[in-house]
Amino acid sequence: MEILHEIAMLSVCTDSNKIVHLKDVFQNRHEIILVLECAPGGDFQSVLDDDVVPFEEDVQGYLRQILEALDFIHERNIAHLDIKPQNIVLMGPYPNCEIKLRDLELARVIKEDEDIREIIGTPDYVAPEILNWDPITLSADIWSLGVLAYVLLTGFSPFGGDDDKETLRNITTATLEFPLELFEGVSDMA
Repeated sequence: MEILHEIAMLSVCTDSNKIVHLKDVFQNRHEIILVLECAPGGDFQSVLDDDVVPFEEDVQGYLRQILEALDFIHERNIAHLDIKPQNIVLMGPYPNCEIKLRDLELARVIKEDEDIREIIGTPDYVAPEILNWDPITLSADIWSLGVLAYVLLTGFSPFGGDDDKETLRNITTATLEFPLELFEGVSDMA
């Protein structure tokens, strides 16, 4: 069912040039195979894993592209719910490349007359309202985008703990900090 859900979500997004396209689907007795658009640069997490922190002007461009993808799905009342570096792919060599959003497996259609409450997402990026069991809204993606911006500008998670439990507690209780050693060279505007 999860694969069929993702196929449906990707099918809705075929008109977006900021979301990875589903090219084909194959099925046999044991598996369903999704053929997705090639992203030759890999995912953004691989850049961060190499201890590379993008320049601020590059981060602005990347965030603008992610906002374009979010605008597209939010216009269709779809919340992605898993915005993170692993779900952003590079369509060419880093750093001068287009990026696209991928992995709509956790995405949910948000209807006005229906409350969706579930604990869903990746610990470092999940919105506090989800952890508080409030109804899921499109704004959960904006929270995750803010966390992503912090990570791209510094290479560090703003709420990261020693384990997932501490990270989740930090999201709901911690004060956001902007340590000088992490934000040296980052503009006040950012």
